[in-house]
Amino acid sequence: EEASGTQLPSRLALGFGTAPRLVSRYVDVAANAGLVVRRDGEVLPSGGAELIATPIEGIVFAARVGARRPELQAQRPFTTGAGFTFDRLTIDYAWDDMRGSGGAHRISLRVR
Repeated sequence: EEASGTQLPSRLALGFGTAPRLVSRYVDVAANAGLVVRRDGEVLPSGGAELIATPIEGIVFAARVGARRPELQAQRPFTTGAGFTFDRLTIDYAWDDMRGSGGAHRISLRVR
């Protein structure tokens, strides 16, 4: 609690993901699930799936879809994304559809 007497937002988040399962010689699938419980008791479940293609070692393409119970009124329940990995460099893209504003594009870059 802050000095002004207002409570800071808090939540408990739990997540689970499967290890990728081989579908064919070059394609894997994976799934994940999450659960957020807010201080006010609201429960926000989510889940998603990922299709991963590895045509040659060191190059990976990924496509993702997800669904969630939106926390904000502007959010919609479905999300999509894609990723590309070349050796130690990964670029990820996510689309978060928003009511009224079109949506949010999220791009991340990771170097390992």
